[in-house]
Amino acid sequence: MRHESLMALVQQYELATNALDAQRRRVWNAIEAVEPELAEELLRLFSTPEAVSIWLLQASRGSQPCPAKAIAEGGGAEVLERVLRTLHGSAA
Repeated sequence: MRHESLMALVQQYELATNALDAQRRRVWNAIEAVEPELAEELLRLFSTPEAVSIWLLQASRGSQPCPAKAIAEGGGAEVLERVLRTLHGSAA
């Protein structure tokens, strides 16, 4: 038996997920354009643009903005420093 109301909810979820994925790709593309060195290091750390874009838009703990917002606010150097510390195993 087909459940139309459930099917509608699943379709709405798929549309929302597709829109979210597309927006994450747009954010990643913009960061690649404005911060190419940072983008290169992010790909070294996360391997795929999809993984990078998810990390970029995750809410940070405390009052810190997500990395993408920090970059947009002019904090690309700080995000790069954080990524380099992670890549090279430095604590902080």
